[in-house]
Amino acid sequence: MYLSLFKSLKTHDKFIVKTSILTIFIIVFSNISFAKYKVCYMTLNSSIEKELFTQHLSSGKNEGKFEFIELANGDKSNWLNRACASGVQCDILLISGHYNRHFFYGEHEPKYELSLEELEQNSCNRSCTGIMNNPVEVFLLGCNTLVGSGKTYELSHQKLIGDHVYEFGLSPVDRMRQSFNNVPGLYGFNIKAPTGKRIAPELQNYLTKIPDYVEHIEQKQVQRINYMLGRTEKISSGNQILVDTLKKYKILDMTGIELPCSELTDSDEDDFRSKFYRNLCILKSDSTGHEEKASLAYDLLHTPEFAMYIPTIGDTLGEGNIYRMLTTWLSYSTDFKNLTEEYFKSSEPDYEQLYVIRFLHRLRLAKDEDIEKLEKKLVDNFLQGKLSDADVETVCSHKGYFRLTESSDIDDRVLNNVNGLKMIKCLRKKDTKLAQRVIKKFESSSSNSAIKKAAYDVVDSFIRKDDSLKNFLQSNKK
Repeated sequence: MYLSLFKSLKTHDKFIVKTSILTIFIIVFSNISFAKYKVCYMTLNSSIEKELFTQHLSSGKNEGKFEFIELANGDKSNWLNRACASGVQCDILLISGHYNRHFFYGEHEPKYELSLEELEQNSCNRSCTGIMNNPVEVFLLGCNTLVGSGKTYELSHQKLIGDHVYEFGLSPVDRMRQSFNNVPGLYGFNIKAPTGKRIAPELQNYLTKIPDYVEHIEQKQVQRINYMLGRTEKISSGNQILVDTLKKYKILDMTGIELPCSELTDSDEDDFRSKFYRNLCILKSDSTGHEEKASLAYDLLHTPEFAMYIPTIGDTLGEGNIYRMLTTWLSYSTDFKNLTEEYFKSSEPDYEQLYVIRFLHRLRLAKDEDIEKLEKKLVDNFLQGKLSDADVETVCSHKGYFRLTESSDIDDRVLNNVNGLKMIKCLRKKDTKLAQRVIKKFESSSSNSAIKKAAYDVVDSFIRKDDSLKNFLQSNKK
């Protein structure tokens, strides 16, 4: 049975399985003490985490069993390309630095940067497998590195495949998992992460609890093999020691491995997930020609799941040949026009619709007023809703601001609620009449410091400030 499962794996997955088995064989059966695991670092800001790992993995039971490699060095413009080209096979990858949804960055010079798009590109091109796909553990020690469920500000869909419901999306956490596919242990945060100095005691405690890290890595290797061979009942609970030790920071323990191969069949329905991600990689791959990308994009935009592909197609377009070909072809497609019209009729206004209509606008298939009308509906829906923390997160995490033209659109109920005021702040209003209403709320809320603070922040966020607003801010400066 396992031989047939192994034959069904992709070439790269077979390599991972064979490498994992060979590593375990060498360590367990041959007892060769000089076999070394490689610990790779991308130190983009704090070096404290790197120093803790190096100290622990070079002493005690771990002495002489690990090799340490810093990848972020030399010319800052192409450091990752050089690291990938070196052929290094990392067993552990630790990335420490600030993270702002799209890229890691350091505050010191030289400034090493790493965009999420660059990670995805390398993953799709299979040009950096030793660093991104070979590790058994990847530590993403930056803010919001595994943020989002796909429901807040980017597309997410669910599809019934067999007896399971799978979620497909382009949320940051999904994109990160795809970048580090085949990695059994992927760790990061979906909230603001602690600095290196703050996390040091807990990280030190975590390492102390695993005195023999070679044994820990062997277990992760076995876990990866079990994932790939479909032996889901043999999969451990992950890295519970890490989760328990860093629980106050709510670290997430995930995997980059998508589906056990035993759950995949040859049917079109059950293989939808694989086809979905395969199509994304073809669109992103440098080896795919412009006409091939445009043709694939055209075909995908004529499927019932077309909205799922729009973010990636939008990233692929650019302003060159792909954009021109797709714009021309779609302008003659009655089927695509009918498909999008039915899409807007059959679903409620949400961020997905806004993403779609902006894409159509880019292709000259929608007008400015179409976008503004939908934006207005979305704002009204949120401001008439429960004004929950989740609503605030949804509005504030969306890129760009909505254009509300009338102060009367904002009900007093919103101004009496801290979350309502937070939403208005994120909308970045230009309407000075609304600002005057917020100032009155500030002045009448002497007993509610939370409302006063939120009201002040709203006025401070207004894009257009007349003299009265400037005077208010100056006289009530915190």
